[in-house]
Amino acid sequence: TCALPIWELEPARLGGWPEVSRVAVAPSCEWIVAGGTPSSRNAWILSRSHATQIATRGTPVGLAVNHRGTVIAIGTASGRLHLVDRHGRILATRRFRSGVLDSLRFSPTDQLIALTAGGPVGLLDADGTTRWLADPASHLDMSAGWDEFVTWGEPPHFSTLGQVTLRDADGIELWSLPVHYPSAAVAPDGSYIALAGVPDTATQSTWAPELSDIEYRVVARDGTLLVEGASPHGRILGVTADGTSFLLQDRDPDGTDRVAARGLGGEIAWQFPIPRYAIASFVRRLGLVVVADIDGLTGYR
Repeated sequence: TCALPIWELEPARLGGWPEVSRVAVAPSCEWIVAGGTPSSRNAWILSRSHATQIATRGTPVGLAVNHRGTVIAIGTASGRLHLVDRHGRILATRRFRSGVLDSLRFSPTDQLIALTAGGPVGLLDADGTTRWLADPASHLDMSAGWDEFVTWGEPPHFSTLGQVTLRDADGIELWSLPVHYPSAAVAPDGSYIALAGVPDTATQSTWAPELSDIEYRVVARDGTLLVEGASPHGRILGVTADGTSFLLQDRDPDGTDRVAARGLGGEIAWQFPIPRYAIASFVRRLGLVVVADIDGLTGYR
């Protein structure tokens, strides 16, 4: 929603540009919070005419601003969470035993904070107090009401076998599937999970299947399998806002990389080709697919 230029900050006002690797935008678009690089280990609150530096013990990699624009959450590569007010004052700091807090999100009411990527992933109260964590999972997605959560990830070393797990609001496991190369997303109403990977029948399996063996599955909240099919090199991008389709990045029968939307019966609703080795992502709130490759970023609706 801030695609058009609203303001620009002259580097001279900062004594030169800081090193920036991540950015989060305030709801008003009047200021941003920017995260530094491993060489700087700082974050900045930047507005049209002012910059506030925030020292972080660790590289800031996860950034989020609450919906009222009053609290900033900063996650670091050293497992620290800093909660900061609009003026850069530290409100609270939480230290996790291990992990990289790579992606953060405030709930619609700003009463909860989700750790959505890196690891550990899980749910915190607004003051950073832990409600529950899923470890060693490295990714998390949630329903629109934050009542259902799906977590997934692979072990960090020597195995492609991970777990896709559906959890309730208290983090209690409802069901779990062992899957190689897992990815997943939950429907906005929490009624189903779309997942991709190579299902494994032995949880202690040591074999590593081919990426061409990846399948997609749609699984109901109660664990019932609704539909499945082949999705070579597949990765779930998300579920549409109306819940009628789920998006995949995979490879078509002719060997062309693509982004495809499938209905709940497995039928392809639409698709378009993308460059080989491109990385696609889906922003459900905007209905926008973003494709990154060596030529830059391209958005599709």
